[in-house]
Amino acid sequence: MVLPAATEKMTPAGFNLSHWWKRRNNRALNKREFRERRTVLKSMPQIAYLDVSNACPLSCPLCPTGKKESSAVKGLMKFSTFKKIFDEIGPYLYELHLYNWGEPLLNQDLPEMIRYAKSRYDVDVILSTTLMKVSKDLATELIKAKPDLISLSIDGATQEVYEKYRVGGKLDEIFATLRLMVDVKDTLGQKKPLLRWQFIPMKHNEHEIETARKMASEMGVAFRTHRVRLNVTNFDKKDFKDILEENKDWLPKDEKYIRYDDSGAKSVCKFLWDRVIVNFDGSIAPCCKIYTKEDLFTDKYPESFQDVWNGEKYQKARAIFTGTTTDKDFVCQRCFDRDGNI
Repeated sequence: MVLPAATEKMTPAGFNLSHWWKRRNNRALNKREFRERRTVLKSMPQIAYLDVSNACPLSCPLCPTGKKESSAVKGLMKFSTFKKIFDEIGPYLYELHLYNWGEPLLNQDLPEMIRYAKSRYDVDVILSTTLMKVSKDLATELIKAKPDLISLSIDGATQEVYEKYRVGGKLDEIFATLRLMVDVKDTLGQKKPLLRWQFIPMKHNEHEIETARKMASEMGVAFRTHRVRLNVTNFDKKDFKDILEENKDWLPKDEKYIRYDDSGAKSVCKFLWDRVIVNFDGSIAPCCKIYTKEDLFTDKYPESFQDVWNGEKYQKARAIFTGTTTDKDFVCQRCFDRDGNI
């Protein structure tokens, strides 16, 4: 099928038709290249994770950041770094996630980043936050910037239960900030952002799910449960049964809340074709689970994104799923060879 040429026509609402066509054409090409298992791509990623902060005020026991396991230098993405990256890959993106290993709201430039992304290419902007250590001014500016979704990581309805996992968190502070954000949104008459309370059920908190759901409704925010992930630090090293045993104290009784799959990565890792993860300093990782420096695909953002996107490491990683075996110490090969995945 031959697609019409893009134009620069703008609708009254500000929708740019040329951006729409560029994204649409790229997505069609990207899907075809994934089906054909191409190792060198003409398409660009459809989804990007830019980790605007890899630091966090909490000490969550299943997270490498919270456990202080990561040796990565902690820092905040500069707006100039964000702009350089987004100007290059933004035209092709459907989703821009401004988080990964840390608390994004520690970055005071976050509202400006959101405004830039929305005004430049109208991409869907998604945040995930603990809502800790957030000033009233930043919370207000964040709502005014109109991201599409703010996911709120709140795993409990009472302080006693919540702090067992979100170590260092204070529910009264979080709820005060959340109510402020709801009030600002209502006062401005905005539909966006969608504020959504995300609750990860675990053994110690699953009895509070319905209480939390009711509280969310009373505050005027959406609610959802999200299955617990246990193997963040060992996804490429241990059998999933061993990981289940090691983390049995956290496992909820209801198995529908446990996220695991014993098929490993052999179902083909789409991360290598349709999305990219960029750390605060511009370094690039092959997937959202990678936080160790030695497994990065580049330790700094390149002059051209294509230099990495179609560089040696990405090609080698994609080739694994065409039947090519590579160095056993290569992170994607380790992931492919493991017995299971959670």
